[in-house]
Amino acid sequence: MEKLILENNQKNYSSELKECMHYFNHEKENCFGIQMNQETADCIDFSPLLQHTLNNLGDPFLGKGTHLDTFKYERKLVRLMSNYLHLDSSSDAWGYYTSGSSISNLQAMYIAKNKLGDNTILITSEDAHNSITKAANITGIKEIILLKTNQKGEIDLHDFYNKLSQNKNKRITFFFTSGTVSKGAYDDVFQLVEIIKSFHIEDYYIHLDAALGGLITPFLKDKKYHYLDFSIPEINSITVSFHKRLGIPIPGSIFLLNKSKYDPYKNAKYVEDYSSFDITIPGSRDGFSPLVSYLKLIKVGHDEMVKRTNDVIKKATWFKSLLSLKGIEAYHNECSPCVYFEAPDQNLMKKYHLPLYKKNGVNFTHIFTMEHVKKDHLAALISKM
Repeated sequence: MEKLILENNQKNYSSELKECMHYFNHEKENCFGIQMNQETADCIDFSPLLQHTLNNLGDPFLGKGTHLDTFKYERKLVRLMSNYLHLDSSSDAWGYYTSGSSISNLQAMYIAKNKLGDNTILITSEDAHNSITKAANITGIKEIILLKTNQKGEIDLHDFYNKLSQNKNKRITFFFTSGTVSKGAYDDVFQLVEIIKSFHIEDYYIHLDAALGGLITPFLKDKKYHYLDFSIPEINSITVSFHKRLGIPIPGSIFLLNKSKYDPYKNAKYVEDYSSFDITIPGSRDGFSPLVSYLKLIKVGHDEMVKRTNDVIKKATWFKSLLSLKGIEAYHNECSPCVYFEAPDQNLMKKYHLPLYKKNGVNFTHIFTMEHVKKDHLAALISKM
């Protein structure tokens, strides 16, 4: 086995860095298939912060801050996003910043199990993010029920009713989605909650995975999906990602909890290491990204977020019509930046970083028309199909 030894080699360091930058700059314009906004150049403003190790240890509301932290801005971000998602930030909002919505979903599962006990079951969509079933396995939830989806990727209401009728006497954790990974679909949470209420279920927890939709629905001119938030009072918690729509250089997410429905400190332990009660999954957390996310949000502003949101949706509508003119069957969920269609050949899939989905005997892929995805590059892709 070759023995690797750390060496002070400035030449190799510089060449590796140059090679990475060349690759990233080249591939950025072809990165079509991931829920991520690559327009992050303005984040260079935050580079002076990299001179400091910013570590948010434990709870941002109770942490004493005996180190370099950004708790102040993390709390501001929790309150800002709570306001946008119709949760009273002065009394009912609790949450914190994570490295991505997979961790935020795990936090929700952890709290749900604490609330409902070891015998809770999970009911979620077959199109839900894989982190949800992973979180159930990590927390030891023994029964997972997957719901069928319709052609648009939304939870099938009839299947939900039938499966809930068979499990109505159990303690249930529900995970619904605002902006699915594969089709950008929005579950009809209002109708799903009405079905839950019709069975008079008492012990349940509802989490909304709005990793994508959480920074779309508040800025839509079309009001149809504005209710996908805490304005549905039965929702306990919500996850929102910032790298998907805002455009930040490091993946990040916020977990928000309505603490009027569950006390987050009920099972918290006091941690002497960082002088805080803590129920956060990571404990030690990145303090750079919540500051960047908060500052970029207020820099971009509400009106510009409305413009950007509606621009990427218009671009998706345009791209879908272009595919149709080419004779390619394509689909686009209303108010979503996702267009999904039959998978092209493998070379194009690789060139444009497109994922492959297989369902009901059909291979399909998708494109998210984020800010960095330009119309002329989309047209170039279609010309090769």
